[in-house]
Amino acid sequence: MIPQPDIRPIARRKYRLHDTYYVKHRGYKFVIRKGFIHDGASVPRFVWALCGLTPDGLLRAGALVHDALYRTGGQLKPEHDVFPDRVFNRKESDLIFHSMLSEAGVSPRRAYLAYVGIRAFGWASFKAKKQ
Repeated sequence: MIPQPDIRPIARRKYRLHDTYYVKHRGYKFVIRKGFIHDGASVPRFVWALCGLTPDGLLRAGALVHDALYRTGGQLKPEHDVFPDRVFNRKESDLIFHSMLSEAGVSPRRAYLAYVGIRAFGWASFKAKKQ
């Protein structure tokens, strides 16, 4: 089971990470720094209704790591960290979101629907770095 981060609401659909979040997942150790502000799961609202999820429920860990990956174009350093060091593309970032939801206890159907929603609508939010 993936531990959920301590996030605190600061505005409508805005959360601040209260403590630095460390999580090991699929051979990587992700470190998201204290104070990171994100919007919870950016899954479109109609997808929430389909899969019965909320932006601050069991998907908090997956949403936090996913938002950090999206905001940094998959390159967490220097704002955050990942060990071993590497850059994740958008699809890999979305797969991490999906697998973290599953590992956190979200049902396979709901995790898949959230993944499909983020794949279909997340392209505009991924901040790819120019090489």
